[in-house]
Amino acid sequence: MPNSREQFRGWKRNISVWTQASDAPVAAPEFESLPWLADSKYPLDWNGPIDRVFRKFREEDKDRPIVAHFEQIARRHRNRVAVADSDTSLTFAELWDGVSGLAEIIAAETEAGELIGIALPACSMFPAAMLACLAAGRPFVVLDPHYPGRWLEQVLEDARPALILAEEDAVGAVRTVAPAARVIPLTGLPQPARKGWRPAELGVDQPACVVFTSGSTGRPKGIVNSQRNILQRVAQSINAAHINSEDKFLTLASPCTIVGVRDTITALLAGASVHLFDPQRGSAREILQTVRAEAITILFAFPDLLRSILPARGGCAARSLRL
Repeated sequence: MPNSREQFRGWKRNISVWTQASDAPVAAPEFESLPWLADSKYPLDWNGPIDRVFRKFREEDKDRPIVAHFEQIARRHRNRVAVADSDTSLTFAELWDGVSGLAEIIAAETEAGELIGIALPACSMFPAAMLACLAAGRPFVVLDPHYPGRWLEQVLEDARPALILAEEDAVGAVRTVAPAARVIPLTGLPQPARKGWRPAELGVDQPACVVFTSGSTGRPKGIVNSQRNILQRVAQSINAAHINSEDKFLTLASPCTIVGVRDTITALLAGASVHLFDPQRGSAREILQTVRAEAITILFAFPDLLRSILPARGGCAARSLRL
């Protein structure tokens, strides 16, 4: 069996990076060993789409709260589609109005510092709920309604959210494992907040998002992320892939993972649109139909899911895809 160094050299031989500035693939450089990953002279966007105009996410941008970034983007791109799913699409202006109204409700129903649960699938309400929690000054914990009831029970025992925002179909499951939990069914966005409403202040280094592990190696473990943690991931994505407002994201990661949170916020803070698709409710063919119909430019899928999509593609996935 080859050792890790031999495997890595084998991978290098099979890697080529496509650049829009060239008509041909550019071979990956010959690195001697893995340590270059920790200390590389190559920038994060090395060999990236260098002719693509985008707004670089700067170091000082990580000092501003996520909601402050989003409000600025929402005012700049009011009439562009911000989020969409198979049933709904919301412009940036509509999303901002809904976020303000939901934030006002959350703030009225809870105390500062209390944790809010979000038990939603991949749908347009998910980014609205995340942003509304932050706009209310409350951290949130993401809860995947597709996970087994035992997982949900253990997570709710540990997290003890003061309030849970849930899809109507998931309310019963939540109340079964947590009968005392206060649950608000989200069937749509509320009316905008009252005149003069402003987002609460939630420091970028305070807890913002709690993600629990799957529990495959024991009891699920909670990981607390600050806004700065999330903004660091957003900066990496935007600056490496040169993401701009012309991009259309399709993320197939579960909303209850840090990847799902990252991809959604990355798209919105770049002024791009994010299309949310629940792989548990749709087929590989439907995913590809979405990619083509919505002219998706950036697709995220874990390898196992990607492999299940590829045999169903029937040719080129879509000319619009760039990443």
